[in-house]
Amino acid sequence: MPKIRSILNPRFPTRAWVSKILCLTILLAFWGIGPGFAQSVIPLVTAANPDQGKQIALVCQACHSLKPNEPHKVGPNLWNILNASQASRSGFAYSPAFQKLTGVWDFDTLDQFLTNPANYVEGTKMVFPGIADSTDRAHLLAYLNQLSDNPVVFSKSEKVMPLPASQSGATTAFGDDWPSGPGSTMTGYACSACHSLAIVKQQGLTRADWDELLDWMVDEQGMDVLPTDQRTQVLNYLSQHFNVP
Repeated sequence: MPKIRSILNPRFPTRAWVSKILCLTILLAFWGIGPGFAQSVIPLVTAANPDQGKQIALVCQACHSLKPNEPHKVGPNLWNILNASQASRSGFAYSPAFQKLTGVWDFDTLDQFLTNPANYVEGTKMVFPGIADSTDRAHLLAYLNQLSDNPVVFSKSEKVMPLPASQSGATTAFGDDWPSGPGSTMTGYACSACHSLAIVKQQGLTRADWDELLDWMVDEQGMDVLPTDQRTQVLNYLSQHFNVP
């Protein structure tokens, strides 16, 4: 019974079993799977598109400035946020909940925070619910990496994981009744940054009225001015799907 004894008794391990266990351990570590391992978001970020992340970042701009040396808004300026110490922005008054944070905003901690801010920062008063879609978060992280004096440059040997199909838009992030199509993601994030999309869905406005409403949001509600191409996409989407019946 030498084989059975070697399995049951650690004093008699077989070479084959040791090799199998070692290979399995290496694979688990490589993919970030198993007890004690946390799967890193970096393989997704390396495959992400920062241009798509820029659209998703519209949800950030309602409360955060994104350019260097711009003043803080409701939230702190996000320039150089990647690899910055948490709750460390000079001149910004952090809530007691955020003051308890002592880590660093790397790709993984930002991903955890963006998934569900209330879970990551217990007691936060932020109304932002988070971004449930992992692909959208990866795109956003790729864009936030560009908002830096020294963005992270991934080596060619960096592990890349194919991005899962994005689930944002009509099925998850914005509700089943949010139509898919060109401008869907950008409009959804731009509008949900300030208010519930239920308000948008209830409207029936002409293109001219939507255009005027966007001006009002900028002038009276502090919404950031959308670049011309983004504003056109938003207007096209709203006038097509939420127009006068």
